[in-house]
Amino acid sequence: MRLTALVLLSAVLSACVGAMVVSEGSSIDKSPGLTLQRQRGVVDPYGSGPSYTKFDVRKLWGEPDAIAQSGSVEYWHYNREIGWSGLLIGLVIPIPLMVPTGYRETILEFSGDNLLKVDYRHTKGRGLLCGILQVHSGFRSGCTAT
Repeated sequence: MRLTALVLLSAVLSACVGAMVVSEGSSIDKSPGLTLQRQRGVVDPYGSGPSYTKFDVRKLWGEPDAIAQSGSVEYWHYNREIGWSGLLIGLVIPIPLMVPTGYRETILEFSGDNLLKVDYRHTKGRGLLCGILQVHSGFRSGCTAT
């Protein structure tokens, strides 16, 4: 019993243990109430940005990669980076078993000249990983379950 606890504790403190299914997800945020970052296609949903117009978005991010129309609503597509889906296994070191699934994109929905909503595609994971983990604000040790 003591040896098992020691092995588990050392694994958690020194390496990665667990498994996580990684896939693409999306968040839909309404404007105003979000902030468009300088980096093309990146959105801060927790910002308190202004109402954006097509002119503001073009000035910040340039021309969209694609534009689609549905009735009076216009959709602007901005590609960011390649998205990945698959399995992440942690056995002392993280072992990613993933495949590319296309571009992550940010889709802006306009009515007339005003931005209504932003559909922000991102990575999401389900599972349990323990060890030294990279999070948005740096590194931390412990477990994360989603």
